[in-house]
Amino acid sequence: MQRFLFLFFVVCFSLSAKADKGNGFVEGIFQYAIEVDRISGDTTVAVSSIDRRNLTTPFFQGKELRIPGVVVHNGKTYRVTAIGRWAFTRCDDIESLIIGEGVEEVREYAFEGCTQLRSVSFPSTLQWLDNLPFTGCYNLCEIRVDEGNPKFDSRVNCNALIETGENKIVLGGKNTVFPKGIKFIGEGAFADRVGLENMVIPEGIVEIEKGAFFNCINLKSISLPHSL
Repeated sequence: MQRFLFLFFVVCFSLSAKADKGNGFVEGIFQYAIEVDRISGDTTVAVSSIDRRNLTTPFFQGKELRIPGVVVHNGKTYRVTAIGRWAFTRCDDIESLIIGEGVEEVREYAFEGCTQLRSVSFPSTLQWLDNLPFTGCYNLCEIRVDEGNPKFDSRVNCNALIETGENKIVLGGKNTVFPKGIKFIGEGAFADRVGLENMVIPEGIVEIEKGAFFNCINLKSISLPHSL
């Protein structure tokens, strides 16, 4: 039995090491996971984490984190199309986040627990925001998206990420102002925004999805519209 367990762990370790060697790399301060599109066959990468072996405090200048849109490794250029699940969880040094052009997807819990994060800038290439990528970001207040983005907008400097076609706020903060035309507040849009104390939801909002104000522990009053 002991020999079997020993062989089992040796095999698992070997497979794990092989996967790490063949399916990812470190460049700069980031770890990357190589991904292959099943339909097109294109090879791209997702930022998977900070390379904590080389971690310094702070690990970037001015507490601003910039996610690149491309990375060159061993002479080969890769498109960075995603920020991976749990990639930067509990990175308390981040105050400002700028996501580079080319990044298309931010996956679930990517920035979970980044308690000092105050501002996020999204690129024109953003296509998808997974479930609750900014949960636990208590101080998030400034949200912007490039004006060239066809799917999302942050119209009239409203400090929110809006899904344009549905007029839905999918990410908000304590400084969000509801612009005209908004119909939906998305799932978990304001979750964990402890800076929210008062909220007036304007006429025209027809639906508030589940968990939209989850854990807003300082929210004292909320005014709901007749249109809800």
